[in-house]
Amino acid sequence: MSSPPQDLLEKHHIIPRSIGGNDLDKNLELLHLHCHDIKHRSKIK
Repeated sequence: MSSPPQDLLEKHHIIPRSIGGNDLDKNLELLHLHCHDIKHRSKIK
């Protein structure tokens, strides 16, 4: 599956910085802009 060039990727912190996560590669993943939004909206707040 490939994304059209206009689709954006964003870095996502696996362990959020707000609870002690860092910016190291092992704590980051690239997500499609829409998927990143869904991931954040699905978290229980």
